[in-house]
Formats: sequence, structure tokens, C-alpha cells
Amino acid sequence: MQRVSKEAPLQDNQTRLWIDTDITIGTHGKLMAFRDVDDGYALGALFRSQEVDIVGLSSTRGNTDDIAITTAKAKEFTARFGPNSLTVTAGASVNFESDHYTKATLPDGVKALAEQLQQGRLTILAIGALTNIALLLEYFPELSGQIEQVICVAGRRSVDQHFISGSHQPRPFRISILSLMFLRFTNC
Repeated sequence: MQRVSKEAPLQDNQTRLWIDTDITIGTHGKLMAFRDVDDGYALGALFRSQEVDIVGLSSTRGNTDDIAITTAKAKEFTARFGPNSLTVTAGASVNFESDHYTKATLPDGVKALAEQLQQGRLTILAIGALTNIALLLEYFPELSGQIEQVICVAGRRSVDQHFISGSHQPRPFRISILSLMFLRFTNC
């Protein structure tokens, strides 16, 4: 839930939160199947939570390769169920490649996240691909100290598939100063 105004103080123990989502609820996937609803449930609960101050929401790819779909769905869902003052910004439209962007051409979602980090520490909830966070860390490494933690809720296609962190991961995720929490969707 957001504060009444930007000038109002945070409630006791309220966490500043940025959400990075690949919401596709209600869109058709392959063979006319509807996309999953997990991001919708998470957003709905967070929009009503007294424990968080949601300062921004960015779209990411993951459930679809089309950033326009996740951005449109995030805007629609937020307009219907979220706070009126919450801004939704588009994230990266391609996979992470450090030479694809410059600071000037970064997606609006990454720039908006950087602006919020410049205003104060926050927690990032990543419920989609981690591309926007990787770009943030690549182009704004000085802001990594402003991140309380990154909570990554990741799905998997089978019980044998797991997120493995290590030296083979893209460079931004080998930064040891970040507090990372990985949750399999099956644990939620």
C-alpha cells in the first residue's frame, strides 16, 4: 500500500519496495492456454499490504518474450487494483547484454528504479526475469549499497530444474555485497 502522499512519513516498519514483474494473467499462451496467475496474486496482496510502500513497478520478460505484453498487463492490473499514484514502467525488451544499452538508452523501468534508489534504500521483489536488475547493477553499480535485498521468486519447468548461482552467472549477480533471497515458486 502506498503512502497518502510522498511527503507523508512511512508507517512503522513499512518497507520501501520496488516490484519487477512478468505479469501475463489472462493472456493466451501456446495452444490457447491462459497464462499463469502467480504475479497477479502477488501484486494483489502487496497492493493491500500495510507492511510495504510500493514506490515503483517495472515490467520484465519471462512469461512471454514480448515486453509490450507484460507492460500492458502490469498497467492494466495496477489501474484496476493498485494505488492510483503507482507508476508502471517498461523494462528491458531483450536479454541481458552489457553492450546492448548505454546509460542514455536504458529502459525506463531501469532508470526509474535507479531514481528511487537515489532517494533511499529499498527492497526489490523480482517475480520475473532478472534482466532489469542486472542492467541496474551493470550501469549503476554505485547504487548497489542502497538495495536492502533482492527477493527473487522464480518458477521452474520441472522438479529437476533449480536456480544455480555461481561464477557462470552474469557479472552483476556475482557481487557479494547484495543480499539475495531466492524462493522457488513451489515454496510460496
